[in-house]
Formats: sequence, C-alpha cells, structure tokens
Amino acid sequence: MIAVPDHRDLDLLHDALRGLVPDDAVVRHDAGQRGPDRYRGFLRTLEDAPCIVIGNRSAVYAPVAGVGLLALWDDGDGLLEEPLAPYVHARDAALVRQGLADPRTGDTPALLLAAHTRTTDVERLVALGWVRDVAPARKRAPRVVLSAVSESERPGARIPSAAFRAAREALEAGPVLVQVARPGYAPTLVCADCRTPARCPHCGGPLHAPGRGATPVCG
Repeated sequence: MIAVPDHRDLDLLHDALRGLVPDDAVVRHDAGQRGPDRYRGFLRTLEDAPCIVIGNRSAVYAPVAGVGLLALWDDGDGLLEEPLAPYVHARDAALVRQGLADPRTGDTPALLLAAHTRTTDVERLVALGWVRDVAPARKRAPRVVLSAVSESERPGARIPSAAFRAAREALEAGPVLVQVARPGYAPTLVCADCRTPARCPHCGGPLHAPGRGATPVCG
C-alpha cells in the first residue's frame, strides 16, 4: 500500500509501476474514479492474489489482507491530513495499521516514511526508536550556482544568462532547481549611491515603488 499527497504524485507513481508489475496487480484507490471502477478495485483487494494499492490519504484504509508494506510519501504535505473530523493524518493511520498483526500469520507489515526531507513527527519517531533511519545512496552532490542579473543583461531579464546556461547543461544529467525572489519585489527603496533608505517626508515611513517606473508611495 502506497499513499501519496495528490493526483499528480499518483499519476507519477502509476507510470513508474508500469512495466515493473502486471497491470492487473496495481489497484488505484482514487476519489476521482467512477463508481464501478472503485468497486472493481475494492473486490480486487479482497482476493488472495498479491496487489499494490496506490492512492491518496484514504489508501491507508484499503481492505487489504496480509499487508506486507505500508509506504507514505512526503508526510509533511498538508493534503495527507483529513480535513474532516476526526482529522486523522494518513501517517498516524499508517502507524496504527502497522501495529495490527495479520490474524492468519501474526505478521505485521513494514512501514516506510519517505520524503525529500524528514518532518519533525518522523524525527521524533526516529528518536524514540520506533522507526530507523534509512539514508539514501546519493550518487553525487548537487551543484550550486549563485548568479545575479548584471548590467550587461538585456532589460527585463528574469534569469541571468549564466544561470540559464548552467541549468540547460545540468538538465542532461538530472533535475534542476531554480530558486528566485518574487519578481519585482523590493521591501524598500534606497539611494543608488549612498544606500540611504528613502523616507516619506510626511510620516518618515519607508517608500516603495508599486511597479517598474512607478512613482514611489509611502508604505
């Protein structure tokens, strides 16, 4: 059983499983499905044949007998928390279900909490010894490129040419993360020569420009 936050993650997971396991072994637990499809998947989970149940936060409640693995991706995502009473988080439901033994064999399922970063809730579980840390095998460290728009760049350029070239070259080896400030955002105006903050002549408050070339106004 694998639970992910939203439909985009669910589509990626479903695509990743294609070719690895037979199509009839994957049971999609999705609220967007038609009634007959959901009932067909429900009946499939009741069979003795092994299956992989994938879905969103409700997937942890699927009636699967003899669960071997409960996996949760990105438990820090707010979509995994039920917005209706009793507001159960999918992680907490998975923890309870992991402790329930199979009545036929007495075995309990394995539990995997995976994400790009560890939440404070999972960190507490690690500190208590409830779960253990499984570090990923990183093949290489990410390359960090710091860049800024220079005076030689064309007007209105949002990404410096050097950063664009670095991102285009890095895409051949893996994903690229671009982190920028909000476009056009400046908390205050300062003098370009002495860096003295501009102040309102009436109240002394900071001035800011609503847009490029706009008249400064009091904040």
